[in-house]
Order: sequence, then C-alpha cells, then structure tokens
Amino acid sequence: MDISRRYRRKRRAVRAKKSIMVGVVALLLLAGAGWGLWSSYFRVQTITIEGAADHQRVEMMVRKHFQETRRWFAPADSIFFIDTDGARESLQKEHIGISEITKQYPHTLRVVFREQVARFIWCGGDSSCYYIAHDGLIAAEAPQFSDAPLPLLTFSVPFAVFNISLGQWIVEPSVAQFLVEFIASTERQFSVGVTAIELQPRTKEVTAIPADVMEAKIFTQDDWFIFVRINDDAQRLASDLALLIKEKIPSLEKLAYIDLRFENKAFYKLR
Repeated sequence: MDISRRYRRKRRAVRAKKSIMVGVVALLLLAGAGWGLWSSYFRVQTITIEGAADHQRVEMMVRKHFQETRRWFAPADSIFFIDTDGARESLQKEHIGISEITKQYPHTLRVVFREQVARFIWCGGDSSCYYIAHDGLIAAEAPQFSDAPLPLLTFSVPFAVFNISLGQWIVEPSVAQFLVEFIASTERQFSVGVTAIELQPRTKEVTAIPADVMEAKIFTQDDWFIFVRINDDAQRLASDLALLIKEKIPSLEKLAYIDLRFENKAFYKLR
C-alpha cells in the first residue's frame, strides 16, 4: 500500500513538473510573440517608393490605410498584419496610381508604380478624364485636352457608372486590343490618324464596367469614319479595308464612311 502511494505521488510530481515546464514554454512563446508584434524591429520603418511623382502623399495614404485597418491585438504598422492589397486599392481609388506593394522583412515596404503605356483617353460622366492602356485598363488621370494627343473613347449610350478608380477595365481587354491592332494597321497603311472612337454597347445604358461593346465607329482626322464589329479579326479587317480603298475609292478626300460590320460585304459612301 505504501509503495502504491509513493508511486502515485511520484507520478503526480512528474506531471506537475511537466505542467510547469509547458507553462514556462507557453509563457516564453507568448512573450516572444508579443515582442515580435510590438517590437519596432518588425514594424514598418521604411517605405521605398518608385515611379510616383509625390512620394510624401503616397506614404501618407499607405500609413493612413494601415491605421484604419489595424488589428486590435497588433500595432497598425506591424509587418505581419498590414493589409497591402487594401493599401493598393486605396491608392487606386484616390487616383494616385496603380502600384505593386510588397513586404521586405523585417521592417520595409516597397511600393512600385509600373508605367502603363496609354493608348486612348476616356472622359467619364463626372468630367474626369483618364488614360486607357492597351488592355482597356484605366491607367491614370488625364487632363482635359482641347486637342487630345490620343484617340478619344466615347460611348453611344448614356454612361451611368460612378466611383471610377484606377485599375478598373473600361472595356474588356479583347476589345481594347482589337482597337489597338486595327488602328495601328489603318494608320500605317493610309498615313491617317484616328481622333476618336465611339463604342456601341449591346445595352441601352452602361451600368457596369467593363462595358459589353459590340461595335465601334472609328473617326479619322480626315473627317471620314469606319464602322467595325469588335469580335472580328483585326488583321483581316485591315486587309479588307485596304483592298476596298485601292479598288473602289479614288481619293480619301471624297470618302464619307466605310462600313465593315457585315461578313463578306463592305459598304461605303462618298461625299
């Protein structure tokens, strides 16, 4: 009986010792985690910014977003819990630019604004204008030009989308790429510039973007225009256009418009 009691006491002592050791380890881990969360070593100390005109504004907006989205158990600038995706979106909504934000442990943030080559200009319903990239992406704010240096995009129906932010697509990438390719071929073959493009959606009103565009009306600087279907092959259409002008149109000065929307047919009108 005495041996049994001594054995039980010994087992209880071993369990108590293990519990104490586990508790000590847990406390050390909690202390380490707390130090990691609150130590300045793991808090964003440096924000490197590339490709932005106003570095101070970018840093202010990023830190403001971190403050607004902080976790209750960690500082706002903890490298472990900062919301980089949200910060990127806030820069786009404020029309600062389209950026890539990456963490560089232990305490640095890198914000890079990649240059987007503008192909078009589009002015929204609130009179704000934007540069549109080759894939239809709203790339940056643009001034209101009296004589735009790039083709101006417009819609043939009312545009009812508000709260536009950078990084959205005004049209599908396939639509924008078709226009870029077709316009490049047209300008190269006929040495004529394109001044504007009227996009014709399937709906009676644009209520969401990217807009579902079916056809387009492409205006040239020589005051004639071309009707095209967006889902056509851009290179084939450009070849058809070249053949039609070569065989049927003696002078572009007399041309009013060309309609290439119908398969295996082309219509044109002279002044």
